[in-house]
Amino acid sequence: MGMVKTLHPIRSLFALFSLIFLGASSTGAAEQIELQLKWRHAFQFAGFYMAIEKGYYRDEGLNVKLLEGGPGNNPIEHVLKGEGRYGITDTGVLMARSAGKPVKTLAAFFQHSPLALAVLADSGIHTFAELKGRRAMMQSGHMDAVILAAMKKAGLGPGDIIRQDTSFNLQDLINHNTDAFSVYTTDQPHQLDEMGIPHRLLDPRDLDIDFYGDILVTSEAEVAKHPKRVDAMIRASMNGWRYALDHMDEAIELIIQKYNSQSLSRHQLYHEAVKTSELILKDVVALGYMSEERWQKIAATYRGLGLIPADFQLDGMLYEPETDLKTIIRHYAWQLTVFALLALLAIFALQTVLLRRMVKARTEALKRSESHFRTLVENVPGVTYRCACDECWTMDYINDSIALLSGYPASDFLGNRVRSFASIIHPDDTESVSAQVIQAVKGGNHYNLEYRIICRDGAVRWVHERGKPVYSQNGSVAWLEGNIFDISEKKQTEQLMQSTTRILEMIVGDKKLLHILEEIVNSYEAIYPNMKASILRLRDGKLYTGAAPSLPDAYTQAVEGLEIGESVGSCGTAAFLKKRVIVDDIEHDPLWAPYVELALSHHLRACWSEPVFDSKGEVLGTFAMYYDHPASPSKSEIEAITNAAKLCALAIERSIDMERLQKLSSAIEQASEVVTITNRDGKIEYVNPAFTRITGFSSEEALGKTPGLFRADGYVDQIDEIREVIHQGNIWQGKIIEKKKDGSTYPAMLTLSPIRDGDGTITHFVGVHEDISKIQALEEQFYQAQKMESIGTLVGGIAHDFNNMLAGITGNVYLIGKATEGQPKVAEKLENVQKLIGRAAEMIKQLLTFAKKDVVQKRTVLLTPFLNETYKLHKVSIPEDVDLTLEISENMKVSADITQLQQVLLNLMNNARDAVEDVKQPVIHIRLNRFLPDSAFLAQHESAKNIPYAHLTIKDNGYGIAEEHLSSIFDPFFTTKGVGKGTGLGLSMVFGAIHSHGGIIEVKSKVGRGTTFHIYLPIIKADPEEHSATETLSRSSAGETILLVDDEPSVLEVIGEVLEQLGYRVEKAENGIEALDLFNSKQGGIDLILTDVVMPKMGGLELAGRLRKQDAFIPIIFATGYDKRQEIERDNRLQGTVILNKPYSVELLDHTLATMLDRKGPL
Repeated sequence: MGMVKTLHPIRSLFALFSLIFLGASSTGAAEQIELQLKWRHAFQFAGFYMAIEKGYYRDEGLNVKLLEGGPGNNPIEHVLKGEGRYGITDTGVLMARSAGKPVKTLAAFFQHSPLALAVLADSGIHTFAELKGRRAMMQSGHMDAVILAAMKKAGLGPGDIIRQDTSFNLQDLINHNTDAFSVYTTDQPHQLDEMGIPHRLLDPRDLDIDFYGDILVTSEAEVAKHPKRVDAMIRASMNGWRYALDHMDEAIELIIQKYNSQSLSRHQLYHEAVKTSELILKDVVALGYMSEERWQKIAATYRGLGLIPADFQLDGMLYEPETDLKTIIRHYAWQLTVFALLALLAIFALQTVLLRRMVKARTEALKRSESHFRTLVENVPGVTYRCACDECWTMDYINDSIALLSGYPASDFLGNRVRSFASIIHPDDTESVSAQVIQAVKGGNHYNLEYRIICRDGAVRWVHERGKPVYSQNGSVAWLEGNIFDISEKKQTEQLMQSTTRILEMIVGDKKLLHILEEIVNSYEAIYPNMKASILRLRDGKLYTGAAPSLPDAYTQAVEGLEIGESVGSCGTAAFLKKRVIVDDIEHDPLWAPYVELALSHHLRACWSEPVFDSKGEVLGTFAMYYDHPASPSKSEIEAITNAAKLCALAIERSIDMERLQKLSSAIEQASEVVTITNRDGKIEYVNPAFTRITGFSSEEALGKTPGLFRADGYVDQIDEIREVIHQGNIWQGKIIEKKKDGSTYPAMLTLSPIRDGDGTITHFVGVHEDISKIQALEEQFYQAQKMESIGTLVGGIAHDFNNMLAGITGNVYLIGKATEGQPKVAEKLENVQKLIGRAAEMIKQLLTFAKKDVVQKRTVLLTPFLNETYKLHKVSIPEDVDLTLEISENMKVSADITQLQQVLLNLMNNARDAVEDVKQPVIHIRLNRFLPDSAFLAQHESAKNIPYAHLTIKDNGYGIAEEHLSSIFDPFFTTKGVGKGTGLGLSMVFGAIHSHGGIIEVKSKVGRGTTFHIYLPIIKADPEEHSATETLSRSSAGETILLVDDEPSVLEVIGEVLEQLGYRVEKAENGIEALDLFNSKQGGIDLILTDVVMPKMGGLELAGRLRKQDAFIPIIFATGYDKRQEIERDNRLQGTVILNKPYSVELLDHTLATMLDRKGPL
């Protein structure tokens, strides 16, 4: 019955020999075949890869296309879609068959199912029965039928376990998210071993539950229509599997080159190959062997589980090939061959009998000797060998320990049967090994070598070889004999110690942090060649690259600034949770779900991350190891990642500390204040550069001395107080007088603080000495300003009252003049009185100017006469030896306060005079010309307008102004003049005055060549409107009612009488409240308000504001003793009001009243 049935007896011996020696062949177009694999590419399907690679399918006339399996790819459904379709499935084919699907089983490649349950060693689970009430992650549906069968046999029903759908991620078992995990015994237990996770397997075979695995199937239609193609498919597949199992290295290399979609390592593939071979049992049964009896037993198990109907039968499910002569010969080929050979050997049998008897005794003796020798050799540690002294190091003998070391069996090396020993020596070490051996052979000496070999799984191991040459009787080298020992761990430890020492030296040597971190990465990448490392630093909850030279730039840029969190890859999660995170398969780990495409696109498949902690337990960043294939860390790799993270912590924390120290040191070194550090005995151990700059003493002169070196004599009285305070651990602060090297003194604010060591013991004292000379000068200026403010307040009060008196006098003079009209002598006296009043008013104006409370009054100023007059006035203050000149190009008009303009010119001329004081041929030149601004000037000065300016320059050839002082010369109190020669306010006043006139001021100067001030004032075309005091009155009074408000009774009386003389009706009030009540009582009977500004209870401004709320158009005139113009103009309610400054003439008052009443209405 094909794979399940005994063949008929031999019918024709002649036909058999004909077929054996002649064979049969056929040619034709290759038939198209599709083979659907059950899962992704791995060694599990190596036989099919080799059947393609070695042409076994092609030789059978088949063109086979392999379809990679995975979720959603059902092999049974595939084979039923049409002819020429085959698949690899498991015993679940029983369920498909019971559901009426016409599927045929052709061959079973795995004689045992690879499915089992893995449990942690400390779980307390040792048998299937102990799973009761526990969680088990298993594949869905019938995929874990073999495990369910084992559970049933152990007495467990469906409700006795908590079944969970598998996540395909071993971390769920490791993290205790489940108690038992469905695994493939070919690879996943090995992964747990690599990760150092103690575990045990619950194998269904322990309960005599043994299913087939990886079964080749096709459809009934394919078998019925193409039986020869089916046989050809089976034969070629068997040949492919035989070759793959006999040549595992070649099969693994093919998978890596063409089928490695899972990025499996050579080591993983080799382990899977060994385990796969154990499940196939090719040395026990024929490849693909199936037993109908065993299938019946499997079907009975499925029935017991309720997966198939109770009456289901296997009829027609197992494939039965036709048994023709050719088939018989093929199956009995080796027996027939043996038969033929036996016939030939019989001829020589008699001849060999005697020979055997002769050598029997000798052979037995040699066997005993060899047995003793092999026993001795096998017990010697390491690899023992005997080889030829040739380029290949051809092995005559090598013990089985080489398999443990290299992964290759000893038989591979004997006579270079499969490979030479030279082929596994690292290419970089081949020449050195050969040279050292040849040198030893020439000298007849032993040799000791250290070199690297490349193992079967691609790993690199260090070995130590000790050997010696063995010479023949003629003196030539017969053999090389010796031992080889694995020293990889020793080398790794040495390399790690060397790199650690080098890194620590870099840290202590204060190398750049970037270079240190790169050295850490490079060192560990050198120890683990297939690994790529990265160091990330944590700042403000985000990770930034510290060093990752081997990772792709695109990847590091993509994760730059990654915010840490619970599921942010390996590093983001490790930094957030503050614990190690191991992800052995990025593609299937939920922590990497948001970044899986990014990682896979850069061939990153595993990532193990260790948080980096500082000495306080705070996270500084992470150290991570990446692999290009799924991988779990070994014990040594866990130790490595831990040690690397500690090195990172040392480097980063020291860098942070050094950066802080550098900032502190720089701050102290660059501080403008003196900083000193003394020991407990008061001896100076450190002074900063400011100490030398301020005191004149060098650091060498100060070190080892006491602070008495630069203390004034009075300091002795403070010593005891200071010592008592600071030795108690407190801070002392106070004013002292310090002495410079030249003997001069200066006031200083001294702060002394204790410095403590880690135990809290005071070891030193730090002193900060602040030169407060400037502060004291500012204090004096502040006191002077306060005094001036007090004087100003006093002057303001006096001026207010005095102007009120003058206003009363002016009114009385007017009234007397009216009463004595026609008396010339009286008129003459009154005129004299009026002049005296004018002089008194001018004196008050000067007082207000002094107190900064004068009224700023702009008017049209003709610059030519103004400059000529000012030039003559101040020329007398300029020494005769100074060449003082004035040049005026044309007369121009500006709107200016003539007093302020005179002060500007005076200040600049005085500055020029002081600047040329020590010049041999001093020159001061004043020039006036018209200036039209260009684009450069407008761009330089934002306030400039595109209008003509009067350009006034004051130029001298004095000592000039240093460049570093040019930006400060307009600052208040800034001066470079000697003591007593300047207040530092002159240029500040000039700057403010020019800007208040809408002008611009510039200064250009060079030390030793002089200074030029440029002043630009806007030119006006026409005079602003002015009203002469003697202007003819515009109208006569019409008897309007004026509300007169003033808190001075005499002013109220006199001005009231003047107003009545002018023909107005007058209502009087002494303050704002009275005026407001009177205004309301008259109900519109008031035509104009004439009010003082400063009054008790309610002032003039508040009164005006309230009146404007009631009558928005009421004319208001303010009469004030000093300037309130700015305050009035800022109040929007007071638009359209007029200000008269006391004392004012009756004519001006009359004119103003007439003007305001004439335009009464909307303002």
